[in-house]
Amino acid sequence: MTSAIRYKKALDDTGMVTSAVVISPPDTREGHDDTDEGKTPEVQAWWKLNVGTDAEHYESDIIDRF
Repeated sequence: MTSAIRYKKALDDTGMVTSAVVISPPDTREGHDDTDEGKTPEVQAWWKLNVGTDAEHYESDIIDRF
């Protein structure tokens, strides 16, 4: 997940292409021990800023823009 966010930033920085990230939401349940990268602050911050609380709307918007 972190890689997808970093690739998007690199692509956006070129100004030559558009890109989107469609990932599963990070697991933020308290006490949930998992090796998933979704617990990293970078992924959680990206999710909060870009997707918020409506993942379905975010994904639909990405599909419509495709």
